[in-house]
Amino acid sequence: MNILYIALLFCVICHVFASETGLNIFPEPVTGGFEDAIKKSDVKAAMNIFGEGNDAQKEYYGKYLISLERGRLVGLIRSSEGYDKGWLLSIIELYAENELIEKVFKEVELPNHGLVVVANNADLVCTPGKFINFLGRITDKGYQKELLY
Repeated sequence: MNILYIALLFCVICHVFASETGLNIFPEPVTGGFEDAIKKSDVKAAMNIFGEGNDAQKEYYGKYLISLERGRLVGLIRSSEGYDKGWLLSIIELYAENELIEKVFKEVELPNHGLVVVANNADLVCTPGKFINFLGRITDKGYQKELLY
């Protein structure tokens, strides 16, 4: 458990340092590329564009994703596989309100090992309240322990 606190503290320190110094270690992504990738259901491209974005861009992309009609969002998740599906769900967990999160996770029904993929998102881990809330979705204590150690 202590290592989790150290990891969270490190995330906070890095985020504050980058915010205060104006440090941008990611190049600016092409404007509109994320939206186009989502419209084409190209989750890999959207994931790459998201990863290259700075904090403000990631927030914009996350909000764009959760602004989609719920049926479209669920369809996008269901048509994705493996890590892509986990990434989409982690973005929903990070940026959506609880009502949307509950509805989407209920419709998608991911098993415990699939939820572990979602929980491995660094941005989610660095958001303690959301991360702890998400851990409650994982019913297998073995998987929960695996994530914390």
